[in-house]
Amino acid sequence: MAKRSAGRRQTSPAIRADAGEPAHRASAACALCQRIVDRFTVHHLTPRARGGNHGPKARLCPTCHRQIHAMFSETTLAADLYSIALLRANPRVAAFLRWMRKQRGATFPVRRARERQ
Repeated sequence: MAKRSAGRRQTSPAIRADAGEPAHRASAACALCQRIVDRFTVHHLTPRARGGNHGPKARLCPTCHRQIHAMFSETTLAADLYSIALLRANPRVAAFLRWMRKQRGATFPVRRARERQ
């Protein structure tokens, strides 16, 4: 059995390989913001806590992934925002994406929303 390393979860080489490039040179677009990034996280479109362990997943940049979970509860994500199209259609996410497209750099700090839906 493989031993898990302590600390931050690393991006799987298989995810990088999906981009069609070697693991050390993967660059592709985030499924949500469409920015070209070197590192992805796996977002379960139906949260694992709500039965989405083996369901569809999306490759998101770390900033988009943190922002989605900061804005919405797992219940809301499972019930209303279970696809990339539904996430993009949400007004709060659309406002975030408009802001994100104007930014330079790879990652940004994310604050939890005052009213998490």
